[in-house]
Amino acid sequence: MKLILRLLREFMPDSKRKLYTAILMMMLVAGSTAAIALITRKMVNSVFIEGNATMNLLIAGVLAIAFVVKGVATFAADVQMGDFGGDITASAQRKVFAKLLELPTKTLTERHPGKIVSGPLRAAKAASSTITLLVVNVFKNLVTLIVLSGVMVAQAPYLSLLIFAFAPLAVFGIVRISRAVASNSRREEQVESALITQGIETIEGILTVKSFQLERPVYAKLTASIEMMKQNAMKMRRLLAISTPLMESIGGLAIGALVIYAGHMSQNEQMSPGDFVAFVVAFMFAYEPAKRLGSMNAQL
Repeated sequence: MKLILRLLREFMPDSKRKLYTAILMMMLVAGSTAAIALITRKMVNSVFIEGNATMNLLIAGVLAIAFVVKGVATFAADVQMGDFGGDITASAQRKVFAKLLELPTKTLTERHPGKIVSGPLRAAKAASSTITLLVVNVFKNLVTLIVLSGVMVAQAPYLSLLIFAFAPLAVFGIVRISRAVASNSRREEQVESALITQGIETIEGILTVKSFQLERPVYAKLTASIEMMKQNAMKMRRLLAISTPLMESIGGLAIGALVIYAGHMSQNEQMSPGDFVAFVVAFMFAYEPAKRLGSMNAQL
């Protein structure tokens, strides 16, 4: 986290307008999403209970505008965050090469060129991706989740508590996945760095390889590294993908509990159709940002 804050202090002054614009658009996405859920409540009650045709047209127009605002704000936020991340990556890479050129010749010749160049460049790109991921998850997904949770609580407090009771299951699963991903990520980086070094050494020493007919052992060594990197990549994909069925399963359990409890409340006239539909809409909208937040640690 200290590294992220230092990077923001160092690079944000050049691109702060893009970042602030992106954050503003993300807040607008959260607000428009909550508005859609609230408008849905009024729409259902107006159509099925009040039967007000004029009000139906007005609500339909407002609902359409809310969706348009959400779509435009999402587009603007994605574009601005992409540009902001690109600025950070380019600026960091320029500074990396500036620092490399200032190093003494002895320092540069003592280490392998592949390790000197690839490590800092990869770190600069990773830092940019991390900052973008954190900003998007905090100002878009987390804010949207909080706002929609507020809508759910406003419509049905006890039903909201029932849904929130499933959160610990998701947190426990995500923590376990994140630890496995972190361990595999470190191993994958080591294997990739070793493969790059082997490739560069092979090209630089190609005369020696040809002179002593070492093509087969060199190829076998490279192939072994490639296979190891492939196995690590496959394991990483499986670890990242497992969060989806986990969240889907927990979401299915939550929806099942929601339907049973909401049906009971409706039979006792403790919940109007509009309240129920608004709650379901808010829950469905909240599901996606919750899933993205759940996979954030694994992605980091």
